[in-house]
Amino acid sequence: MTPDTVGLLTALADAERIAVLGWFAARSEGSSLTDAANGTGLPIKRLQKVVAPLLGAGLVVRSEDGFRFDPEPLRRASTAALGELPMGRALAEHPRLNSVVHNGMATRLPVQSELKTELARVLASLLPAFDRATEPELNGWLAALTTDVPLMRRLLVDEGLLDRSPDGAEYRRPG
Repeated sequence: MTPDTVGLLTALADAERIAVLGWFAARSEGSSLTDAANGTGLPIKRLQKVVAPLLGAGLVVRSEDGFRFDPEPLRRASTAALGELPMGRALAEHPRLNSVVHNGMATRLPVQSELKTELARVLASLLPAFDRATEPELNGWLAALTTDVPLMRRLLVDEGLLDRSPDGAEYRRPG
C-alpha cells in the first residue's frame, strides 16, 4: 500500500469528513466553503478543519468555481490495490477476463469455452508449485484467487490442469 493510499484512507476514516465529502460530491459545480458550511450545518471554522484532510488527500480540490470533489485519488488507489492482488496483476496480461474478475477475485465462469480455458490457465499459473496437495491446501490457495473455490477447483480439473484422486482428497499436476 502506498503512502498516498494510506493518506486517502486516513482522510476517509471519519464520519464527519465522509458527510462533507458527500456534500461536495453531490454538486456538479464548485462551491464556496460558506456554501458548504450552510449546506452541511457545520460552523465555518469546523468545516475548515474537516475539509483540510480532504484537501490534503486530493479528494476535495480548489477550482475556478470553488471547492469540488475529485474522484481521481479513489480511482488511483483502487487501481493500485487491484495491482497488489494476484488476479488483479493477471488482468493486465489477460484483459479478456475482466468480465469474470471483480475486485481482484474470479467470481464466475466465462460463457465462452476459450475464455474458460484462459481463466483456468491463469488460475493454475498463480498456484504455488506442488506435486501433491490435499483438498484443504488447494482450497486455501484458491481462496486468494476466487470467491467460488469449488467452481474454480472443478474448472482446473475439467480443463486437465489438475488431476483429482478418486476419493477427492488429493490433487496433483498432470504429467
